[in-house]
Amino acid sequence: ISDNTDFRVYPADEISSNKYSYWNIESIGGYRPIKLRLYQDLMDAGGFNRSHILDMLNVKYVLTRKKINNPNFTSVNDLRGIYENKKVLPKAWIIGNLKKVESQKESLMETLMTGFNPYTSAVVLEYEGDHIPANAYGKAIVKLKEENKIEINCQSETGGLLVLSEIYYKPGWKAFVNGIETKIYQTNHILRSVYIPAGESEVLFEYDNSRWQNTRMLSRISILTVLMLIGFSISRERKQKSN
Repeated sequence: ISDNTDFRVYPADEISSNKYSYWNIESIGGYRPIKLRLYQDLMDAGGFNRSHILDMLNVKYVLTRKKINNPNFTSVNDLRGIYENKKVLPKAWIIGNLKKVESQKESLMETLMTGFNPYTSAVVLEYEGDHIPANAYGKAIVKLKEENKIEINCQSETGGLLVLSEIYYKPGWKAFVNGIETKIYQTNHILRSVYIPAGESEVLFEYDNSRWQNTRMLSRISILTVLMLIGFSISRERKQKSN
């Protein structure tokens, strides 16, 4: 398969495999010694068995030896075990219909509901931003995607909620809309979103690792201090014995 678009795969038969990273293919599976609670909760609740969850996770291809009886998933070039998702959502999109929730449990249950349509709606935890028209629409283009930085150009006559198909992780991540820092909302239980105004907007998601850098520096200083104290103690003991 030759596909240069930005997408993820769902290896349904080997969900714990990390082999796809060798080919720089993003997968919603894989083994990690530490998993985010939000993501694990969605998996434990059978979220990957619901097509709208795969849509919002940017899953374009499902890899399985089993037959998929869903018209939205079609066999690719008659290749056994590869199905293309015709309803896959892009990395970022704009919506206006918000379902505001106040707890993690409600967030998970509303996201898993069969009638939930991530194309037009979003489940947002503790939303406190500007009013968003229900008929909000617009276009979002990912200009840059790196490990710690994502840049998106948005054009919307109505303004709305920009949903990004990346895992919500609060510590360290910051968002800026036209250079002004804005709040990142936990959306669809595991994704993130920000409010954007009407017109053209430049959105930046950036990971601030300054706290980690400071912690690492303090750790190095502490280790160096301990080594110096140990060296000083050994030197003093040797002098005392020589005397």
